[in-house]
Amino acid sequence: MTIAGVAIGALASAVGYGFFVLTILLIAQLWFLRRKIKLTTGATWAVATKYTLPTFLLVVFATVGSYVFSLEACDSGGRSCKPVFFERLYTPPQLQPPTR
Repeated sequence: MTIAGVAIGALASAVGYGFFVLTILLIAQLWFLRRKIKLTTGATWAVATKYTLPTFLLVVFATVGSYVFSLEACDSGGRSCKPVFFERLYTPPQLQPPTR
């Protein structure tokens, strides 16, 4: 059981790192696309950046957003987890738990 748990955890970690590496490769590809646009069309760097910047920003914000919205808080046993992004963003005073 322990070996299976470790194997599943390692696989999940590898998948997570794989997506991160793919994101970095996509950003690098967009950088090269910018250079190709400049070379093939004879446009300036500003024009090439104008066409690649929205895609670049989409990739960056999607990566950051997927991380932020996946933040979860789990109880001590790890049985119950819930997303906590909006709780960290703002919790009205009347909904905050009493402090001891």
